[in-house]
Amino acid sequence: MSYHTTDAYGITRIAPSANALKQSIAQLPFADDEAFPEVSLHHENGHVLTYTLSRKLIWEDPQLGEKVRVVDDCDPDEVLKRWLMLAAGSVKKLEQCEWDQIEEW
Repeated sequence: MSYHTTDAYGITRIAPSANALKQSIAQLPFADDEAFPEVSLHHENGHVLTYTLSRKLIWEDPQLGEKVRVVDDCDPDEVLKRWLMLAAGSVKKLEQCEWDQIEEW
């Protein structure tokens, strides 16, 4: 399965390692460019996990259409855990995780 990330500087990396994923998440609060106030992981199956500067984790699930699953105030370690699930294509595991709400996107 193929995936890529976009970091807080707008740089896209193809299939980065777990360590590189962790670094992308960790750099978010220190990014100088306000044009990219988030980091994201995109899977070839259309699912996207985005982590924002306000610590919100957003899951774009193609099956939900215009709605997204959200975790407010998500810990960076939890973001990494879920990013690794999506990177492995484990959508079922993501579905089993706790989500605070479903919002219109």
